[in-house]
Amino acid sequence: QQFFQIGLIANFHKAALLNLSNRFSIAVERLRVGDYASVRVFKDSVREALELFLRFNHRYWFHEISNQVLAADLYGRWTHQLGSDALYSEVREEAQDINQYLDADRTRKAGDNAMRLTVVSALGMAGTVVTGFLGMNLFNHTDRPAWDKFWIFMAVFVRVAFTSSMRIGRLA
Repeated sequence: QQFFQIGLIANFHKAALLNLSNRFSIAVERLRVGDYASVRVFKDSVREALELFLRFNHRYWFHEISNQVLAADLYGRWTHQLGSDALYSEVREEAQDINQYLDADRTRKAGDNAMRLTVVSALGMAGTVVTGFLGMNLFNHTDRPAWDKFWIFMAVFVRVAFTSSMRIGRLA
């Protein structure tokens, strides 16, 4: 009975690793980079597979099963014949590759968001400078028609926005 249980554990490891490898393969196969729904499904399925691999790694994966020489040797030979150690390394590498891809995707999105925020803040700064310039009371525009005020505002705004965009362009 002890040898049966050792064999069952070794085969369980192999089956679980094959299942995890299959999950990763299916997730990558179904990924369509331009399709946002596909990317969302990919991220969800990969996140679930990574959680399963982490749980398997910490709860069920072990290199030694017993401190008895015969049982340990039998388990070692059985896992070697099944190729479980090599498969474990392969699945671990797949998980790391997918995790690096997700990290790179998160970093790219964070960079895009930072650039958008920079542009928005630069335009907000331009608006602040324009309204500050017009509100400094250096020039009295109260008696001018509304269209003149609008064109003065646009002239200052375009100049400040252009200068700000040139500075943003140098940062990017």
